[in-house]
Amino acid sequence: TDRITGFYVDALPKLFGLPGPLRRLLISLTPKRLVARYLGLAGDATLPVPEGREVLDVMRRTGVLGDRDADFAYFADTYYRYVRPSSVEPLMLALRRLGYRLSFPRQRDSGILLWEHGDLERLRSLAEENVSSLIREVEKGRRILTTSPASTLMLRSVYPRLLKTPDAFNVSRAVVDVCELLLEISETRPEALSLRERAVTVHSSCFSQHLDLTGKLVKALENLGAEVTSVRRECCGVGGVWGLLERNRPVSRRVAELLIPHLKGPVVTYSETCQLQIAQLCGPSVYLPFEVIEPPEG
Repeated sequence: TDRITGFYVDALPKLFGLPGPLRRLLISLTPKRLVARYLGLAGDATLPVPEGREVLDVMRRTGVLGDRDADFAYFADTYYRYVRPSSVEPLMLALRRLGYRLSFPRQRDSGILLWEHGDLERLRSLAEENVSSLIREVEKGRRILTTSPASTLMLRSVYPRLLKTPDAFNVSRAVVDVCELLLEISETRPEALSLRERAVTVHSSCFSQHLDLTGKLVKALENLGAEVTSVRRECCGVGGVWGLLERNRPVSRRVAELLIPHLKGPVVTYSETCQLQIAQLCGPSVYLPFEVIEPPEG
């Protein structure tokens, strides 16, 4: 777990500090299975490999990146900033179509792995840096958009309890999770979004349940015309990165066996690691909430 934390919290930001061509060359030449073995991941687990670009490239290309005209400040966290920025492209296109602009303030990893492993000293340092940057956005009247339940949990719940400062509480109150934003849009401008799938099973991730986001996601999907055929609350067994580790994989798969038979048709889950786990064990049609939406044609 120390190696995974070091890789995602420390090494990836340094890698993306390199010039783009050199960074993409290093990523393409790196033997993925050796990296997975070094990190202690199971042989059958999907290694989240960086795409080679970061989310700022996606924001610029979709035209959603703003400055003084920004409506939201986007907190991407490491996964969507460096690993899978393409996942948020449908969301960025939809928000641009709706007329929204997003700023991208200085930010670091949310520290979810540090929190899970009890490294509160390092977590405090990260939290202080993030809060000191995000509070400037809040003072400009912007809400802070998050696209991961882990990010929402850290900014909304963990940071204020850890730091106990007025700035941390003000940042906490400004957080809007993407499931909450999709619900807002579905209630006020449902014609502005369409769905890639008409009937879906929703997997309620553990963090989504804790944050009371599952009902909001289901309501948003239904408002946009989806038939939610089932909501499954069983754990997928991944537990963040816990279930991807070789030593935990047998237990992880046994836990997943309680869920997988109930997942029929396309699945929507709100957790990046749940998506990896379910896609690995169930099939390719596993979406994050913002991957299943798209602007209507025309």
